[in-house]
Amino acid sequence: MSLSMDPLPGVGTAYEADAESASASPTWLLGVAALSVALGLAAHMLGSLPAHFVGYALDSLIPFTLVAWYRRRSLERLVVAGLPPSRQANTLALLILFAGFACALLHAWAIARHLT
Repeated sequence: MSLSMDPLPGVGTAYEADAESASASPTWLLGVAALSVALGLAAHMLGSLPAHFVGYALDSLIPFTLVAWYRRRSLERLVVAGLPPSRQANTLALLILFAGFACALLHAWAIARHLT
């Protein structure tokens, strides 16, 4: 009679499932965030008040959320699978945040000008 705590044959542990999901690179989130900033900048070129509201959301809310999600997934990859994030991806995340913040300021200024 064996009292081992081994999982059933063919059934993985929760840790193995986490390692498999964590091994996927989350850099696609940075691509979507960069696309959002680019679309927000294009909305700034339209110049209308509704376009500035949409651009503000595209340049502030979406990129900041996606970069935060990227950082969470990168930390999960580091803890679970031992895979550190690349230096280039971290630099790109910082540049996306800076560009999103700058473009969001442009939209906020344009909204304030339209409302006064």
